[in-house]
Amino acid sequence: MTKDDILDDFDSSARRAKIDELATDLSNYDKLSPKHVNMHCHTFYSYNGYNSSPSRIAHEARKQGWDAAAICDFDVLDGMDEFITSCDKLFIKAAVHMETRVYFKEYAEHVINSPGEPGIYYFMGAGFVKRPPSGSNAEKQLQSMRESADSRNRALIDSVNDFLADLHLDYEADVLPLTPNKNATERHICSAYYNKSQELGLSTEFWMDKLNSDKE
Repeated sequence: MTKDDILDDFDSSARRAKIDELATDLSNYDKLSPKHVNMHCHTFYSYNGYNSSPSRIAHEARKQGWDAAAICDFDVLDGMDEFITSCDKLFIKAAVHMETRVYFKEYAEHVINSPGEPGIYYFMGAGFVKRPPSGSNAEKQLQSMRESADSRNRALIDSVNDFLADLHLDYEADVLPLTPNKNATERHICSAYYNKSQELGLSTEFWMDKLNSDKE
């Protein structure tokens, strides 16, 4: 593991120590530019294509001179405290959002903003700064969102496993280890199927047959 990789370690204490080290000398970073912001960054607490932690997002934002950045994970606020703290140490304006899926029965026949899923709407809350109080309705709702996503994932894998037959995923063993705190998304499931297909050495012909597609 390189020094940079430590920022994406699943061990939060290792990430925290690395950010503390980086914050001791900000001359290594570019100057901040008010023109540069990105207010929709996913972390590895939902899915990030580079497996980036909240600390990594803060570090990369500071390296590129962003004046402000926000993380926006699916169904959880797990990265909130780490991201705000890391951005404070690196002198970046920070925000924390959360994205989820909701169903509008009034639009059950219409595609809204989720292609191929009538009635499904991707919805985002913005500006979170603290977790809901213990035992509050908000905390229960947040936990319900996590559980709903987990149930949806398990049902999806059961369906795809039946369809693929020779390519079978174990949700606990193949999917959940890909993300901290076990908040997997459909993207983790896709990654796990790809990883498993590589392990099994499945050929292009396997996918051609299953997807009823030509080689291109």
